[in-house]
Amino acid sequence: MHLQVDSTSMSAVLKYEAIVQRDITPCDFSADALCFLNKLRMMAMRCRSSANMDIFEACRLLLTDDAALADSYTDALLRTMRQGLDKSPTLYAPNSPDQSFDEAWLLRALYRAHENDLASLRFLIDSRIALPYRRSMAFLIQNVSEQISQV
Repeated sequence: MHLQVDSTSMSAVLKYEAIVQRDITPCDFSADALCFLNKLRMMAMRCRSSANMDIFEACRLLLTDDAALADSYTDALLRTMRQGLDKSPTLYAPNSPDQSFDEAWLLRALYRAHENDLASLRFLIDSRIALPYRRSMAFLIQNVSEQISQV
């Protein structure tokens, strides 16, 4: 996109370049990972109707609540991702054959945490999450990753 300013009338005209076709390479996730992604998508649908939650408040509540933690961590992660990403994450409907960039990033982060690959997890978090939210998001991701083997 280019901005061209006409000095005689002081108007600006936006000129858009032709859309460049890109090949989208599908992510090769295991069947278990896709099953876990469907669980996240189903929970995300439920979270859409809930109020947004502050990430620090979510972590504080989870530290004091021992009952039904598994779903609470996932719920908190999905409801606070918008705050950490500084935009609403794109999550497709359950059983969708495609994965959004946000879904692929989240699955990679969850599996890195599950396999205790903390260097890769830190890289993934640092690459997308705003600085004030990184520690809290890592806390939520690590706790949600413990559910992967339960699917």
